Amino acid sequence: GARAEDFVVDGIKYSTDSPSEGEVTITGYENIAGDIVIPSTVTYEGVEYEVTCIGGFNYSPVSSVTIPSTVRSINKYAFIGSSLNSIYFESPSSLTEIDSMAFNSCRELKSIELPNSVKSIGLGAFTDCTGLTSVKIPEAVTSIGEYVFASCTGLISVEISAAITSIGRNLFSDCTGLTSIKIPKTVTSIGLYAFQNCTGLTSVEFETPSSLTEIEEYAFINCDSLKSITLPASIMHIDYSTAFFNCNNLQAIHIDEQSPAYSSINGVVYDKDGTTLYIVPFGLKELTIPASVTDIRTNFLNGDLLHINVDEQNSSYSSFEGMLFDKEQTTLLLVPRGSTPTGTKDINLPSTVTTIGKRALFGNNNKIAIKIPSSVTLIEDSAFVFCPLSNFVIRSI
Repeated sequence: GARAEDFVVDGIKYSTDSPSEGEVTITGYENIAGDIVIPSTVTYEGVEYEVTCIGGFNYSPVSSVTIPSTVRSINKYAFIGSSLNSIYFESPSSLTEIDSMAFNSCRELKSIELPNSVKSIGLGAFTDCTGLTSVKIPEAVTSIGEYVFASCTGLISVEISAAITSIGRNLFSDCTGLTSIKIPKTVTSIGLYAFQNCTGLTSVEFETPSSLTEIEEYAFINCDSLKSITLPASIMHIDYSTAFFNCNNLQAIHIDEQSPAYSSINGVVYDKDGTTLYIVPFGLKELTIPASVTDIRTNFLNGDLLHINVDEQNSSYSSFEGMLFDKEQTTLLLVPRGSTPTGTKDINLPSTVTTIGKRALFGNNNKIAIKIPSSVTLIEDSAFVFCPLSNFVIRSI
């Protein structure tokens, strides 16, 4: 092949180091600011080249760019940190790829209408575009990277018309302005931290018939405005300990009745036959454990839970004064962490108790006055871990 050549025309730097003969890639600029129109062809030393790739405008003072229909790819870091406030794509566009970090930190950018030809959007392509208010992911997109819209704090409207199969890691994390999202029926998984810190999110809707099978760790962590969510029948795996962690106003997680894997009773998530308790929403203040439950998997880190009642017919567990015990009330399993109106929790254990169980008072920030009867012979690991000792009054009886 011919040796790659670099040249400048009208302040734009080009390189013939392109995938195909007769094509050029933009690699930079000289003394250009404001509105620029990128040409579809450029002539150098009597040879006409087609402009097919764009890069090199990182941290540039360019305010708007018109991208010709010949361009197939916007390269890594192409416009990162630039002053771009608008992007125009000539029709019919040939653009198929927006590479990693291409428009990262373009904070002046208010909206972007991606052409329908786009098939892939790379890692962090629009991360930290804080001015971006709306985005539509075109139908042809099959691959969308992690962190693509992370920290787009101004984003209020997202339309995913694409046939994507996963909402990737941190895809919308820290999008604090986002109030609702509709998940396309093609999506099978919601990844790690996908909606982390989306503190304005009140509605998550699943297009039917949904294909969603998995919600991964911390997917909705700190989504403080979410009050309820209904998961589709297709769901097979929820990371029960963290998926909805710290969603402090979440009152109910409903599961479609057709789900073969899970069921929900009063917004609390159990396995299909109601024998295993998986998720207690963080905003719930009172929990009633039905007779059918024989196994509790939730870690009860809920900061609002005040009171636990266990159905008297339950063969494995019991409750006393809002606390959770084994059936015989020999082991204290949990003192709920919710704050009492007085700020002090007086804990009177029944005289049958011999063991204070693992993590029984884990992370309890209340002032606690606990009377430990002489029947107690064992305090298990981590029983009082993350409890401020200054808040403790322990009396043996």
